[in-house]
Amino acid sequence: MSQPLGVDAILGGMADALPTHPSNDDSSDLASSYEVIALLIHSYLSALGFKLQGFDEDKNL
Repeated sequence: MSQPLGVDAILGGMADALPTHPSNDDSSDLASSYEVIALLIHSYLSALGFKLQGFDEDKNL
C-alpha cells in the first residue's frame, strides 16, 4: 500500500494538477518558484483530503 504523503504520491498529485499539453509544446505552466511551492502545498492538502469551505458573515468558525 502506498503512503498518501509519500514522495511518489505527492509528486503524482503535483503532476495531475497541471494541465496536459501537446507533445510539441515546450511551454511551462509554472512562471516562478513561488508557484512550485504553491503546487506542492496544494498536493499535500489534497492528499490529506483538505477542503476549503467558505463561510458568510453570519456564520462563525
